Amino acid sequence: MKVMLLITSDQASIDRSTGKLNILGAFGRIIAKEFPVVHQRMALAVKLRAELGDHRDQRIIAVELVDEDGTKYMKVQGPFSFPRSIEGEEPETVMVLELNNVPFPHSGFYQFIIYVDDERVDDTTIHLVQSTQPME
Repeated sequence: MKVMLLITSDQASIDRSTGKLNILGAFGRIIAKEFPVVHQRMALAVKLRAELGDHRDQRIIAVELVDEDGTKYMKVQGPFSFPRSIEGEEPETVMVLELNNVPFPHSGFYQFIIYVDDERVDDTTIHLVQSTQPME
């Protein structure tokens, strides 16, 4: 299995008629006035491509949020499956994980780690920064 896309954003959606992924406000940094902070809403967009041997009926995707020390702050998981392949194409699946009230107890680097069937397949890092300027 190959991760084609893994990105954090303000919003993401999948167009039901075309299967296109729409991403709004992609980011890799959050600036906060003080910590701890709770990010009210964000989305994690994931696009996976099946490779030879990846065509099981149902798989489990899990996402963990960890800090630089490896402390886990969140874990969500759920089932998914790859669609049947079209002749000559490797099947792909696109998922949007809407995350609400995500806790960030301190500034620093955090990772969203993606697992499929308990195997780590990718991660993306976001940087939480304390503002030195007054926020409006």
